[in-house]
Amino acid sequence: MNSKWPKGLPYLTSWLRAIALSASFFNIIHLFWRNIGTARDIEKLATFAWFCQIPLMAGYHFVAVQLAKHLERSPTDSQNTHPTGSWQHWKEGLGGFFVLFLALVVTGPITDAIAPISYSRSYYYRYAIDADKALFIYGLLSAIASAYLYYWKIPSRVKSLVVFCWPLIDSYLKTLLLLYIPLISSIPVLAAAAIISKSNLPRSLLALTVFLAIIIWFFATAAAFAAIHYYGAHWANWIANWWPESFPGYSYLQQKKTQRHNASVSKSFIHHETSWNLAAHDFTVLIYANILSSIASIPIYIAMSDELSAETLETLSAALYLIWTTIAVILWHSWGRSRAAKIMAASITKAKAKKAKTKKSKSKTTKVNPPKKPQPPADMIEVDLNQMSGEFGMTSMRPVRKKKNPDPEQTKWYVFRSGQAEGPYTREQLWLAQRITARSNVRRENETDWTRAGEIPELADFLTSKP
Repeated sequence: MNSKWPKGLPYLTSWLRAIALSASFFNIIHLFWRNIGTARDIEKLATFAWFCQIPLMAGYHFVAVQLAKHLERSPTDSQNTHPTGSWQHWKEGLGGFFVLFLALVVTGPITDAIAPISYSRSYYYRYAIDADKALFIYGLLSAIASAYLYYWKIPSRVKSLVVFCWPLIDSYLKTLLLLYIPLISSIPVLAAAAIISKSNLPRSLLALTVFLAIIIWFFATAAAFAAIHYYGAHWANWIANWWPESFPGYSYLQQKKTQRHNASVSKSFIHHETSWNLAAHDFTVLIYANILSSIASIPIYIAMSDELSAETLETLSAALYLIWTTIAVILWHSWGRSRAAKIMAASITKAKAKKAKTKKSKSKTTKVNPPKKPQPPADMIEVDLNQMSGEFGMTSMRPVRKKKNPDPEQTKWYVFRSGQAEGPYTREQLWLAQRITARSNVRRENETDWTRAGEIPELADFLTSKP
């Protein structure tokens, strides 16, 4: 932005976003305002208008980008614009969704103090002017608050916070699985126990039935954990096949797809050893969490043994759940996650050792020197990541089999434009026809990673020497 812009005042783009966000939200509310009868109705309407901002802001961003591309495009060079993926539009929609929530939370009490709104349908016409005034004030204040939230880059900061806290979020989600899967597995066992309890069975037979029910619950829970790991890998592979490259998480899904656990799910569920090992590990974490939480909850159990009111019992039950969840999250985050990674690594090592042993036995039986192993093809995932790095202007991630060319005059170059590689060109053609700058992303003919032209010595000297 311009250095002469007043410090502390939101930029023009921030104001445009804030005005579009606030106007679309309050126009939706005003459109259906006559159908409002109670405060409950306006809460539903506000929630509906709030969720509508995701596609609306994404659409606004799409139109703005297309307009900017049209204005920047010139007849002589129609490739000066930079491609924008669909995720950038939806990212703008999600950012507006969050900014509007914060703006309404901040400006709500101020608006209620200045111009309170009457929610009674019978008195709507009497308070119509006051309601319109309140909506106008609310919209004005929320627009100002949204502009400053955009100016302070709140959506990006929230994203950084989520990325930083994601390991704990992932541990909490894993804790929910450890809690609810055993509970769901126990439902058929409890139903069968209720039926058996009504029948007049001998005490010895009843004890045997209880023992068998516990064994059945144990295996049902272990099978459920294994099924989650096995079919979860299937789900991750399916998502990785159609997930767009421009969306976040693409590289993570591709990496998960190449892991031994995900790559070997073609086997049957019963014979998938890694899934059962991970299920046994989950069951171990569950047992440790129950033991530690039971020890920590002894004072609560003692308090619950006395006659207490229903509200007190509900509070103590919530405290038990909080203690169990906290211990399970800490246990999985500090020990369970690393242990699961070791199980995955052990399966990979075992598979490699088995493959090497098979290859060695075949070489002994044939007694023929194996041919030289050809050079493996380029890793397509690595190539895609390098291309994405060039697209977003980052440094190259990792070179893929570079070939040196001692003659810079004969080197062929590709330039990254409009989401694809164009070329090959000579160094003179890059300057005369393509008009590259030091920030242009280029690569040699036999390479796959993109680098800015200003970071390549032979091109950097050439560009600075040209008038």
